[in-house]
Amino acid sequence: MPGAAVNADEQCQMEYGKGFRHCPYKQSDCGSLYCTPDGRSCLSKIAPPIDGTRCAPRRWCISGECVDDGSTKVNGGWSGWSSQWSGCTRRCGGGLQWKTRTCTNPKPANGGEDCEGDSRSSFRVCRTSPCPANTVHYRTEQCQAFGDRFTSFYYRGGNDACNLYCLFGGFYSPKGWVKDGTKCHPHDGIDACIGGKCVVCFIMINSITLHLGPIPVKILPRLPVYRLFKYCLLSTQSVGCDKVVGSGAEFDRCGVCNGDSTSCTEVIKEFKEDHQVKGLENGKVMFVVPKRSRRILVYEKAADKNQIAIKDSKGNLLIKPGRRGKRFQAAGVNAIYGKKNNREFFSISGPTKESLSFLFVYRGLSSGGVVLKYLKRKTSTIIPADDVHWITDEKAGWSACSETCAGGIQTRIVKCKRKDDSTIVAEALCQKSKPKPDMQRPCNTEPCPPEWHFSAWTSCSKTCGNGQSIRTATCKQKVKNPTEYREIEEEKCMQPKPGQLMQRCFRMRCPAEWIPSKWGECSKSCSGGIMTRTLNCKKEVGEGEYNDLPEGSCKDAIKPPVTEACNVDIICKVSNTSYDPSHSTMIVVNFKPHLFTFFF
Repeated sequence: MPGAAVNADEQCQMEYGKGFRHCPYKQSDCGSLYCTPDGRSCLSKIAPPIDGTRCAPRRWCISGECVDDGSTKVNGGWSGWSSQWSGCTRRCGGGLQWKTRTCTNPKPANGGEDCEGDSRSSFRVCRTSPCPANTVHYRTEQCQAFGDRFTSFYYRGGNDACNLYCLFGGFYSPKGWVKDGTKCHPHDGIDACIGGKCVVCFIMINSITLHLGPIPVKILPRLPVYRLFKYCLLSTQSVGCDKVVGSGAEFDRCGVCNGDSTSCTEVIKEFKEDHQVKGLENGKVMFVVPKRSRRILVYEKAADKNQIAIKDSKGNLLIKPGRRGKRFQAAGVNAIYGKKNNREFFSISGPTKESLSFLFVYRGLSSGGVVLKYLKRKTSTIIPADDVHWITDEKAGWSACSETCAGGIQTRIVKCKRKDDSTIVAEALCQKSKPKPDMQRPCNTEPCPPEWHFSAWTSCSKTCGNGQSIRTATCKQKVKNPTEYREIEEEKCMQPKPGQLMQRCFRMRCPAEWIPSKWGECSKSCSGGIMTRTLNCKKEVGEGEYNDLPEGSCKDAIKPPVTEACNVDIICKVSNTSYDPSHSTMIVVNFKPHLFTFFF
């Protein structure tokens, strides 16, 4: 078709000159070719676009109408994942990288469906070093990319946590989603935005779970517990300690990524001395915790009016005793001071960058005792197999089945943990004594209910005029996911057999053509003759129906032959009269494809 070689934009340039293109809101109009120089005003000379010009997916213009082109739809398919990581979304402060795939195997064509799923996967954290103190906030940097008039950002939070609002004057302007890797909250680094959604939970390395007797306390420096739970429950993937999103890698109790918790040991001490000299200045040193200690917990065993003080290695008091709960810095890490049931406690995640001293401050009553617990590094890392065991998440149990029939999978979480404190260790330690319990099992293995399946539509029976395309319907039953089916009797399909098995197709008008009449009689009955026929210019308007047209309408059509040889293989009979070959004349007549010899 000519329109396949010269598209609508090129037709406009041929008609009006350089700079013109097809009018964007008239592209489905096959009655007239509309062209625009600016995308707003459209011009037309009434003439239609040439046949074959695209007017919609899988449709083209034929004789002023937008009709089906009869092409087969091609659904898109994913390529493999890229071997290289993308560039990091940030220069500092923690960004994201990912791997990509493209919908090119094959590309969608002729109105076929796009690939399902995400083109990005395997997110990981990158460039985690803190930004310099004078660095412009990442959201402000994104706003300034829209122009100098935007001086900062406005944060709305909630469902708008991943939307960018930019300030100018006393107003703010929405600018769509923030860039991938932007923190969901501008000041708390536990999660990030990907594709406009808060989908990553950045649990900080120094977040810990403490147990004060029977009282569990969740600790996350600088972040209220309720917000931690809220954000993490909204998130769909966690960042492993290897800084890969969704890897599942975790720090062991000693702070080693995917470690076995054997590089440190727990120290437990108790202060029971009867110290009765009042005043902070007369505080008694109970414990000195060495540098590089982790998960430090100091707490009173009973409620009393005595106090606990904490000093750094230089003797500086880090927090005034008796104050209300507070977060503060101790030995270069985050620490918390608080009270539970009128019992004081200190919790420090570590690892500490210097030693810390804890003092008993007497206030006039006998002490019920103070307990210290912390983890310190050790040189021996051998852990007996009897000290660890496999643990499944009994509360979560097995997941829902991935399929409703034909075989799905249920999964559960299984981890190797220490028996003494339930910290995670390397799986190899548990496997020494017992194989790892199954993490998945089959479910819903029964076949799916029978249903009708359709074949693809056949090609159109005609290239012009009214043709038809058909398909078949087969009763099938899925017996195994994802694509194993068996064909069964039609009566087993609960729904009636679909009736839409034939459709009209390719309804473009047929061009004018020469239609020959029947051949006339042969001019000779034997030894080769000629027969003739007439040609009429006609156009097909229906199944086997034609309209007569003037001969000029068929000037571009190919003419079939109007004459043809006939009876060339029938030899005329020769008289039986005797003759003398020596007195005869031989005449050779060549009627292709036969050679005849006559004697006279």
